[in-house]
Amino acid sequence: MSILVIGIGNEYRSDDAVGLEIADSLSEYALENCAIKRTSGEGIALMNLWEDFAHVILIDAVLSGCEAGTIHKIDLSKETLQADWFQTSSHLFALPEAVQLAKTLNKLPKTILAYGIEGKNFDYGVGLSPKVQEAKKLLANRIKADIKALQQVE
Repeated sequence: MSILVIGIGNEYRSDDAVGLEIADSLSEYALENCAIKRTSGEGIALMNLWEDFAHVILIDAVLSGCEAGTIHKIDLSKETLQADWFQTSSHLFALPEAVQLAKTLNKLPKTILAYGIEGKNFDYGVGLSPKVQEAKKLLANRIKADIKALQQVE
Protein backbone atom coordinates (compact mmCIF):
# COMPACT_ATOMS: atom_id res chain seq x y z
CA MET A 1 0.00 0.00 0.00
CA SER A 2 1.22 3.46 -0.73
CA ILE A 3 -1.58 5.70 0.62
CA LEU A 4 -2.19 6.23 4.32
CA VAL A 5 -4.98 8.22 5.96
CA ILE A 6 -4.39 9.05 9.62
CA GLY A 7 -7.23 10.25 11.83
CA ILE A 8 -5.89 12.12 14.84
CA GLY A 9 -7.68 12.98 18.05
CA ASN A 10 -9.10 12.04 21.42
CA GLU A 11 -12.52 10.41 21.37
CA TYR A 12 -13.27 11.71 24.87
CA ARG A 13 -12.71 15.42 24.15
CA SER A 14 -15.78 16.29 22.07
CA ASP A 15 -14.77 17.93 18.74
CA ASP A 16 -11.21 16.62 19.09
CA ALA A 17 -12.60 13.23 17.98
CA VAL A 18 -13.46 14.41 14.45
CA GLY A 19 -10.26 13.05 12.87
CA LEU A 20 -10.87 9.64 14.43
CA GLU A 21 -14.50 9.62 13.32
CA ILE A 22 -13.58 10.46 9.72
CA ALA A 23 -10.97 7.69 9.72
CA ASP A 24 -13.61 5.28 11.01
CA SER A 25 -16.10 6.30 8.32
CA LEU A 26 -13.48 5.96 5.56
CA SER A 27 -12.53 2.49 6.80
CA GLU A 28 -16.05 1.33 5.90
CA TYR A 29 -15.19 1.69 2.21
CA ALA A 30 -12.97 -0.69 0.27
CA LEU A 31 -10.39 1.92 -0.72
CA GLU A 32 -7.85 0.24 -2.97
CA ASN A 33 -4.18 0.65 -2.05
CA CYS A 34 -5.10 2.69 1.04
CA ALA A 35 -4.59 2.07 4.75
CA ILE A 36 -6.60 3.89 7.40
CA LYS A 37 -5.16 4.43 10.89
CA ARG A 38 -6.22 6.32 13.99
CA THR A 39 -3.91 7.81 16.61
CA SER A 40 -3.84 10.27 19.48
CA GLY A 41 -1.34 12.44 17.59
CA GLU A 42 1.91 11.87 19.46
CA GLY A 43 4.67 13.01 17.08
CA ILE A 44 6.99 10.00 17.02
CA ALA A 45 4.01 7.65 16.60
CA LEU A 46 2.90 9.71 13.59
CA MET A 47 6.34 9.54 12.01
CA ASN A 48 6.46 5.78 12.57
CA LEU A 49 3.03 5.37 10.98
CA TRP A 50 3.84 7.29 7.82
CA GLU A 51 7.44 6.15 7.25
CA ASP A 52 6.60 3.41 4.71
CA PHE A 53 3.99 5.36 2.72
CA ALA A 54 4.44 7.58 -0.32
CA HIS A 55 1.18 9.50 0.19
CA VAL A 56 -0.28 10.55 3.55
CA ILE A 57 -3.47 12.40 4.45
CA LEU A 58 -3.78 13.64 8.04
CA ILE A 59 -7.05 14.68 9.67
CA ASP A 60 -7.30 16.55 12.97
CA ALA A 61 -9.37 19.12 14.80
CA VAL A 62 -7.85 22.61 14.95
CA LEU A 63 -8.48 25.84 16.81
CA SER A 64 -7.40 28.74 14.57
CA GLY A 65 -10.10 31.26 15.39
CA CYS A 66 -12.27 30.53 12.35
CA GLU A 67 -15.91 29.53 12.54
CA ALA A 68 -16.56 26.02 13.85
CA GLY A 69 -16.76 23.52 11.01
CA THR A 70 -14.36 25.43 8.73
CA ILE A 71 -12.21 22.98 6.77
CA HIS A 72 -8.54 23.83 6.27
CA LYS A 73 -6.32 22.00 3.75
CA ILE A 74 -2.54 22.33 3.93
CA ASP A 75 0.00 20.74 1.60
CA LEU A 76 2.76 20.10 4.13
CA SER A 77 5.38 19.54 1.45
CA LYS A 78 4.97 23.23 0.53
CA GLU A 79 3.41 24.99 3.52
CA THR A 80 4.12 25.18 7.24
CA LEU A 81 1.58 23.95 9.72
CA GLN A 82 0.50 26.58 12.24
CA ALA A 83 1.55 25.16 15.61
CA ASP A 84 -0.85 27.44 17.49
CA TRP A 85 -3.80 25.72 15.76
CA PHE A 86 -3.06 22.70 17.96
CA GLN A 87 -3.04 24.45 21.33
CA THR A 88 -5.58 21.95 22.68
CA SER A 89 -3.20 19.01 22.10
CA SER A 90 -2.10 17.11 25.17
CA HIS A 91 1.23 16.24 23.49
CA LEU A 92 4.40 18.34 23.73
CA PHE A 93 5.69 16.72 20.52
CA ALA A 94 2.66 16.52 18.24
CA LEU A 95 1.79 16.91 14.55
CA PRO A 96 3.47 20.29 13.87
CA GLU A 97 6.70 19.19 15.53
CA ALA A 98 6.64 15.78 13.80
CA VAL A 99 6.27 17.42 10.39
CA GLN A 100 9.10 19.86 11.11
CA LEU A 101 11.42 17.09 12.30
CA ALA A 102 10.56 14.89 9.30
CA LYS A 103 11.34 17.82 6.97
CA THR A 104 14.67 18.39 8.71
CA LEU A 105 15.54 14.69 8.42
CA ASN A 106 14.26 14.51 4.82
CA LYS A 107 11.72 11.87 5.90
CA LEU A 108 8.45 13.43 4.74
CA PRO A 109 6.31 11.30 2.45
CA LYS A 110 6.16 12.35 -1.22
CA THR A 111 2.65 13.71 -0.64
CA ILE A 112 1.56 14.86 2.80
CA LEU A 113 -1.75 16.68 3.12
CA ALA A 114 -3.25 17.86 6.38
CA TYR A 115 -6.91 18.60 6.85
CA GLY A 116 -8.02 20.49 9.92
CA ILE A 117 -11.63 20.94 10.92
CA GLU A 118 -12.20 23.94 13.12
CA GLY A 119 -13.52 22.70 16.45
CA LYS A 120 -15.68 24.51 18.96
CA ASN A 121 -15.77 22.29 22.04
CA PHE A 122 -12.67 20.51 23.33
CA ASP A 123 -14.04 19.80 26.81
CA TYR A 124 -14.18 16.25 28.11
CA GLY A 125 -17.17 14.45 26.67
CA VAL A 126 -18.33 12.59 23.61
CA GLY A 127 -20.09 13.79 20.48
CA LEU A 128 -19.29 16.46 17.94
CA SER A 129 -20.81 19.92 17.88
CA PRO A 130 -23.36 20.35 15.04
CA LYS A 131 -21.15 22.35 12.65
CA VAL A 132 -18.24 19.97 13.12
CA GLN A 133 -20.58 17.03 12.45
CA GLU A 134 -21.65 18.67 9.15
CA ALA A 135 -18.04 19.35 8.15
CA LYS A 136 -17.13 15.74 8.94
CA LYS A 137 -19.42 14.46 6.17
CA LEU A 138 -18.08 16.98 3.63
CA LEU A 139 -14.47 16.25 4.47
CA ALA A 140 -14.90 12.47 4.24
CA ASN A 141 -16.09 12.95 0.64
CA ARG A 142 -13.19 15.30 -0.17
CA ILE A 143 -10.71 12.80 1.19
CA LYS A 144 -12.23 9.99 -0.87
CA ALA A 145 -11.68 12.19 -3.95
CA ASP A 146 -8.07 12.87 -2.84
CA ILE A 147 -7.48 9.14 -2.47
CA LYS A 148 -8.81 8.47 -5.97
CA ALA A 149 -6.54 11.19 -7.37
CA LEU A 150 -3.52 9.74 -5.55
CA GLN A 151 -4.36 6.27 -6.86
CA GLN A 152 -4.05 7.69 -10.38
CA VAL A 153 -0.55 8.97 -9.55
CA GLU A 154 0.58 5.44 -8.73
